[in-house]
Amino acid sequence: MNDSGSEPPAPTHGKIDEVTVDLVQIIDCSVAQLWETIESLERLQPRNLERFRVSVFGSSRVATTDPLYSEAYTLGRRLAEVGCDIVTGGGEGSTEAPRSASSISRPEVSFRCAP
Repeated sequence: MNDSGSEPPAPTHGKIDEVTVDLVQIIDCSVAQLWETIESLERLQPRNLERFRVSVFGSSRVATTDPLYSEAYTLGRRLAEVGCDIVTGGGEGSTEAPRSASSISRPEVSFRCAP
């Protein structure tokens, strides 16, 4: 009891309300459905893959002097060296870097999907 003679309020930490329970159930169900979809799509894969394609998404606002540009360039070069095709939106910045690197390493593996 406190000074006024009434019971202290019950602590609220650790309690889960109905909204949180619903949200957790929705996320759990969605993740389970996503895994089921991935497993289904894996059955569509050809048995003897000869090539892989990697799609690169990024920002055109990344300058060539930015460390992210350098990392994207290195990624593109390394992927091309192991035989991956590089697919980008054809813009500048962090999508230009891997495309440029791959076209230097292996010109035949760089694809630009311009609108």
